[in-house]
Amino acid sequence: MIRLVSLSSGSCGNAVYVESARTKILIDSGTTLKYLGEHLATLGTKIDEIEAILLTHEHSDHIRSAHSLSRKYGIKILANADTLDALPARFGVANIRVFPGGGDFFQVGDFEVQAVPHSHDCRSPVGFVLRHNKKKICIATDLGCVTSLVEDGLRGAHIVVLESNHDFIMLAEGHYPPHLKARISSKVGHLSNTMAGRTLARLATGKSQKVLLAHLSQSNNSPAVAMKTVEGILSNNNIDSIELGIAPRLAPSVMLTA
Repeated sequence: MIRLVSLSSGSCGNAVYVESARTKILIDSGTTLKYLGEHLATLGTKIDEIEAILLTHEHSDHIRSAHSLSRKYGIKILANADTLDALPARFGVANIRVFPGGGDFFQVGDFEVQAVPHSHDCRSPVGFVLRHNKKKICIATDLGCVTSLVEDGLRGAHIVVLESNHDFIMLAEGHYPPHLKARISSKVGHLSNTMAGRTLARLATGKSQKVLLAHLSQSNNSPAVAMKTVEGILSNNNIDSIELGIAPRLAPSVMLTA
């Protein structure tokens, strides 16, 4: 069995916890060390049990405590070469490893992992596909558009963490300056509720899937708006096989199992 919990999601910090019977990993570590420790403890996990931290990209809301975790507990930090090259100098003495690009799979404990290139405004952003015992997880946040590679990663996943960052109208009518609105809505920005819903509808297999809508904007979205938009799109396409939930900003999500 695989268990997944989003510990925090959004510009406040991002971290997803995934475990099998023998392997415990983090996807990103963008919150404080104290926050991670407290919330992992509620799951019955100690920080020093984490085998690796997989980094999606170098933005601060994804790497905030990664170097501290690595230096204090010896946890491996895994990222592609471009992301590692872009990390701040404080990572210099961390336990850092490069994972392969080009869609090649690599092993992290029980998990077979594949890095999926994303379109975002940083060096070489990725999402991740994790496989174990014929189960598939896909984590796809911080992306401005859904490419064919991202679709391949999402297709057939039993558990999905998918960005649903903003509502078009709330963003357009909000207080952000024009250049920031343009950046968010661009192909190297963030995925909207509508695009998240359309993506899920397009790739639905008719088999049961569990989906967390993630990286919701505090200013340009809300859990209620995101759920209403995505549920509406799924309903209009007669899709009832997807179980939707929200990844909260500063609290653990419900636990998803596969």
